[in-house]
Amino acid sequence: MSKRSDWYDSIFDAINNYKDRFDAKAYKKNKLELLLRVSWRVDGFSQDCSECPHYQDDITKLVKNLGDPVSSTKKDRKKNSKVINTIIEHLKKHHKLVSEGHYVGMAVGLGLVFGASLGITFGNLTFGAAFGLIIGVVIGNMLDSRAKKQGRII
Repeated sequence: MSKRSDWYDSIFDAINNYKDRFDAKAYKKNKLELLLRVSWRVDGFSQDCSECPHYQDDITKLVKNLGDPVSSTKKDRKKNSKVINTIIEHLKKHHKLVSEGHYVGMAVGLGLVFGASLGITFGNLTFGAAFGLIIGVVIGNMLDSRAKKQGRII
């Protein structure tokens, strides 16, 4: 997945052109950085997956229809966000990728539940919840760093 295709190069160039035309706030609102990362992943999986080439078409349409930052409406951004989220769900489900911070969020929740139950058992809910939170952050960071090393972060 280290070599770029012509399709990805064209998407990359188009998004970088928008980066020059949009201010930082509009660039972030339109999720162009996320779109670039998703495009990279879809390009990498397009040889082995029957659905990813269809998502390449969706991304191409999405990039062509970004238009002018001034004329971009909230409805357009919401529609684009929905397309991006659909592609992300496919990448997560079929290619076992995760969002950045995925494991931290999950482990913190589990750690708080575990810590609170320990705290109730031993009569100190605050200490138990704090302990569970710390353990959750540590375990979540370990799992996230492992996923990053394996190249499974979107």
